[in-house]
Amino acid sequence: MDYYNSDGTWETFCANGARCAVKLLYEKKYINEKSSFVSGDGIHEAIIKDKQVSIKMKTPKFISDKIIIKGHEGYVVDSGAMHFCTRINKIYKMKNLEEIGKKIRNSKIFQPKGVNVNFFKKINNSTLEVITYEKGVERLMLSCGSGSLAALFYASKDFNFNYEVDCTSKGGNLKISYDKDWKNVWISGETVLLFESVVNLKHFI
Repeated sequence: MDYYNSDGTWETFCANGARCAVKLLYEKKYINEKSSFVSGDGIHEAIIKDKQVSIKMKTPKFISDKIIIKGHEGYVVDSGAMHFCTRINKIYKMKNLEEIGKKIRNSKIFQPKGVNVNFFKKINNSTLEVITYEKGVERLMLSCGSGSLAALFYASKDFNFNYEVDCTSKGGNLKISYDKDWKNVWISGETVLLFESVVNLKHFI
């Protein structure tokens, strides 16, 4: 699976995009309920059960020490794609978070490729709220799978969580399950195909 942002830039991985691709291939009867695929960050397993599509993720890891960008403290986490994750310490309006996310994404330290930005807030031991500013799209997203995983990975270092956590966002809930060593990590959620289209590749060659 190759993933491209809406601005045409290639990204190593997109968990929600992968879940949608798996659902489409399953509906077209190209794959069974259990399958595997290769993406820019390696091999992934996929399982479909009812409307739920689950993707096994690579073990996330910290790419930076704790850093402060534009007044916001956090870490860069590789969860298949690169995310700068920072804790929300006060109430922000979405418009303000979008402006902050844009400034962090375009910070000199992340050039030339930039970085995705994830704001998070712990709700309880089984719920984490995540808001994502995605590079290549250049705005707040309704949901981001790899971003939710990156935020939970960071948050779990500072807070106690259960080994199955609902990551909530404006686009809905993603359930992330993991073990003590983060070796068996899965992202699950409902996937709905909204429409189909056809691309004539002759126009792009």
